Amino acid sequence: MTVKAGKVWGQTELIHANGVLEFHRIEFNAGFKCSEHEHEY
Repeated sequence: MTVKAGKVWGQTELIHANGVLEFHRIEFNAGFKCSEHEHEY
């Protein structure tokens, strides 16, 4: 199951999900913030 979602700071991709856990891949744009932290690269 692969679902991509665009965000202001980049995008996320759902790698695997079951009833307990979810694994996501994130790609972020340099200089943007997500949540409480800032990406420098």
